[in-house]
Amino acid sequence: MERAFAEPYDPIMEGINFQVDAEIENADKVTLQRVLKMAEERCPAMYNMSHVIRVNAMIK
Repeated sequence: MERAFAEPYDPIMEGINFQVDAEIENADKVTLQRVLKMAEERCPAMYNMSHVIRVNAMIK
């Protein structure tokens, strides 16, 4: 079986970019930026995309 990538540590992708289109009644850009930062810190998907997660696969 050939490896899918040339080296085992080659990143699958260089990064992920996305834009959030959000509106909060009576909120300014600073408030929206603060809410975005809170979401980045608390979101499990953001954590998994920004930290090394070791995977151990086994056949049962």
